[in-house]
Amino acid sequence: MGLFEVCANIDPTHTVLIVRDSSGEVVHRIEKPPRWGLLPEGSIDFAALESALLTLGYHRAPDEDWVTGHWSAHTLAEPAPGSRSPDSPR
Repeated sequence: MGLFEVCANIDPTHTVLIVRDSSGEVVHRIEKPPRWGLLPEGSIDFAALESALLTLGYHRAPDEDWVTGHWSAHTLAEPAPGSRSPDSPR
């Protein structure tokens, strides 16, 4: 199984966490409340992103870091050990 692209778009009106497979197809898309994933001082809450990934059956791939942009964070993930197949949307 390959790596999955993860993107969190954090916005004042809504936040979306998207997981795509190697072909670019969206396999998971979850909406969160506005500004979810931000700490009070405005920096990105990476622990919240990691926790959300685990609930979907993924974890950040070894040697991969979060890359941040303006109101977004991106990384590569792989299926978490013992999780259901991440290929099947929940």
